[in-house]
Amino acid sequence: MKKSVKIAIVGGSGYWSDRNHNKHILELKTSLSIELSAIVDPIDPRSVKINEYTNKLCAIDKTAWLNPHDFKSTDEIVKDLREKYEIDLVIIASSPCTHFPYGMSCVKYGINVICDKPILNNYNASSSLVAASGIRKKYNELLNAYQVARKQHPNLLFHSILRRRSLESFTKVANELHEVYKKTRAGINNMTILINGGVCKLPAELSNQGAHGYLDGVGSLSHSAYHYIDAIAWFISKAPGNTTRILPKLNYVTRVRDYLDAQSYMPVANMIKVSQDGILKPKLSKETLGCELNVGFTFVLQNKEGIQIGIISFLFNHISFTTRINNYDKFVREPGDHKGGGRMSQSIIDVHQEGLQNWQIMKNDVALDDNTILLQGRRHPSIGGNRYEYRKYENAYDAGIKMKDLLGHVLEHIIEGKDLKGHPIIRELPEEKLAVEIFASCYELIARDYNNDSLSVSEIQI
Repeated sequence: MKKSVKIAIVGGSGYWSDRNHNKHILELKTSLSIELSAIVDPIDPRSVKINEYTNKLCAIDKTAWLNPHDFKSTDEIVKDLREKYEIDLVIIASSPCTHFPYGMSCVKYGINVICDKPILNNYNASSSLVAASGIRKKYNELLNAYQVARKQHPNLLFHSILRRRSLESFTKVANELHEVYKKTRAGINNMTILINGGVCKLPAELSNQGAHGYLDGVGSLSHSAYHYIDAIAWFISKAPGNTTRILPKLNYVTRVRDYLDAQSYMPVANMIKVSQDGILKPKLSKETLGCELNVGFTFVLQNKEGIQIGIISFLFNHISFTTRINNYDKFVREPGDHKGGGRMSQSIIDVHQEGLQNWQIMKNDVALDDNTILLQGRRHPSIGGNRYEYRKYENAYDAGIKMKDLLGHVLEHIIEGKDLKGHPIIRELPEEKLAVEIFASCYELIARDYNNDSLSVSEIQI
């Protein structure tokens, strides 16, 4: 077992890494022998003054900065991380379209991985059917490489850590669904997920990449929406009932070009008196203009005889009600990452398990503020257990297993050999399969719509 762990973060100079990775690494240093040995990012982490945790950590650990533009390939970067810096764990927190090459190289060199959501994507998947269909192909390639690598490195980890899975409200619903399924074999027959991201991007801001950018040719499904695609896969796996296949359908999509053409940003821009340079339309590629902002899908659930036994509605609106008051600032890449940026976290999730159980998760908060989640559930009186539950989670992200703890569990495995098999939250790469299938199917439908192609898509087997 290792006595210490050397960590590298790909995309470690950003706001997300500062608050969700580097902050926790800094906190865990008091109890674990770890160091942030390297950051891979086009931006020098020490140049970003607002990243307080990253700056502290880099000063303590004398973290090396690797600019990916200085290397010929991703493989060369990862080889350098392994051989020169002796990295044990790579946290992949870069653009989703870069996850695959970094993941493949880490597996090749026997380096443990924690990967942000989504596991992977392809450039221009919003407009290219070839790119969209390539999502599941790349996942299968990565999975095969990982399974081969584990024969040589039995303790090799490739995990994703998703915040929604760590929330007590979500784990409660998953566990309740599974409990009733075990007793009755009843599955989910109706689920509605409505998510509003509360983002107001000004035209000039669309030329910035940031964490919620569009320059890679993919949109909001690769941002926060993946949390809820994962929730669909998660809840179905807990209570599949007689569902054997899922048939996806695209109901609507609003793209960047629609947003600009309709000037949907103007009501907020007028209200906060945005400067003229903020509403100047930048020159964007056709692929960026084709990226999804707001999307709506239905997923028909069928049994092995092809009979429809349920339906899932998923609506994700990136552009929706916002509390934004900040004016345009050309030096701010992601206004929603700042106070006054207006990004919201609004969700309604309604899950029905045939005629036996119903759960609702509700949230309506400004991002970066305290988060409150309301949870309400009802169960058929004949099943047993509580017939009705109502819970209000104040500071909801502190209720359940915290992200810091999840990272700690992975590090304890690397240092001490702590067994992660059967961990309630942390998922190994093979467990991503259903979520990836749904994710890929959604992008295939979006790409077909972009090209005025038939909206039929392959069914998803479960």
